[in-house]
Amino acid sequence: MHDIYKGGIIDKDIFIQLTEFNDKAFFKEMIEVFSKQNEIYLQELNSAINKKDTQAVKSVLHKMQGGANAIGAIKMNADIVKVRAFIKLNNQKNLLKFTKQLETSFLETKEELNKLKSFYS
Repeated sequence: MHDIYKGGIIDKDIFIQLTEFNDKAFFKEMIEVFSKQNEIYLQELNSAINKKDTQAVKSVLHKMQGGANAIGAIKMNADIVKVRAFIKLNNQKNLLKFTKQLETSFLETKEELNKLKSFYS
C-alpha cells in the first residue's frame, strides 16, 4: 500500500479498518478532529505539568491515549505510556523530556495522517 507505515508512526491495520467504511468525508473529519483536539490537549498537559497537577496530567494523557489508539497513532501512544510512567515515578526531569517527545510524536503523526488523507482521497 503506502510506505508511510514503515516509520512506525501509524498502525497500518487500524488505518485500513478506518478506510473500510469508504467514507472519505468521515475519515477527513476524524483526522481534523484528532489534530485539533490534541493541540488543545498538549496545551492542557503543559499547563498541568507547570502547575504540578498530577491528576490533571493523568486525565489529559488518558484522553490523548484514547484518541491515539482510535486512529492508530502507535508512536504517540508509546510516548504517552512513557510520560505516564514518569508521573508514577515522580521523575520531573524525564517527565518534561518525554512530554517534549510526545509533542514531536504528535506533529509527526499529524503529518503522516495528512499524507494518508491525501493518499486516500
